[in-house]
Amino acid sequence: MLVASRGGGAFLIGAYDRSTLIGFVYGFPGYENGRVVHHSHMLAVKHSYRGLNLGYKLKLAPPERVLRQGIERITWTFDPLQSLKAYFNFTKLGVVADSYKINFYGEVTVVTVQCGLPHSSRLSLSAYENYRIASNNAFSK
Repeated sequence: MLVASRGGGAFLIGAYDRSTLIGFVYGFPGYENGRVVHHSHMLAVKHSYRGLNLGYKLKLAPPERVLRQGIERITWTFDPLQSLKAYFNFTKLGVVADSYKINFYGEVTVVTVQCGLPHSSRLSLSAYENYRIASNNAFSK
């Protein structure tokens, strides 16, 4: 499904250590509140590679590709009770929370069970100009 969705404008960007995939970011075009957006759905970094800023660099890679598609807004959700994710999104990326979505994935899901969480409520985020500026400067630091 990931490969097939790329034909519809999705992105799948990987980070590698030689030939081993150590992280990725995945997103796809969508339609929210009457406008075309790009929804960044998944970001993952292999546990042994965390703390090396790979997640940050992966998250900053898509805006250039999304802008080439004529889309100026990237959205995603995260669990606000996970403090590292809150820090990452608000402090490192400087994004804005648009809304709070109660039970976004439903009452009980694989996502909530895997994370040991009693809910799937999420903050919905949007990235605009500040995200683009950060992405242009990410690799020059």
